[in-house]
Amino acid sequence: MLVAIVIKFNIIIMQGLQFVPSLGWSSAALQVGAKEVGYPQTLSGIVPEAGIGLVHHQFKTANDKLELEMQKQVNNGKFIKMIISHPHYSTFERE
Repeated sequence: MLVAIVIKFNIIIMQGLQFVPSLGWSSAALQVGAKEVGYPQTLSGIVPEAGIGLVHHQFKTANDKLELEMQKQVNNGKFIKMIISHPHYSTFERE
């Protein structure tokens, strides 16, 4: 049961994000998102604090993607090369 709620939550919030440009960071965006995937608009209430829930999810998603990209860069050695080539590298603290 809990898994189904989490899945619906993610579906509604991802759909709701598509309507942010036209409806803003609002419960209206979530309601339209829920309706678009065939859920009743009232189911958008599973997202706490509607607009803030959308913002939080967007930041978390973006940060997760950034973390993965940074990890790839570190694993490829590109991040280290970038730091070493930085003009202020000599002033960085080292452990």
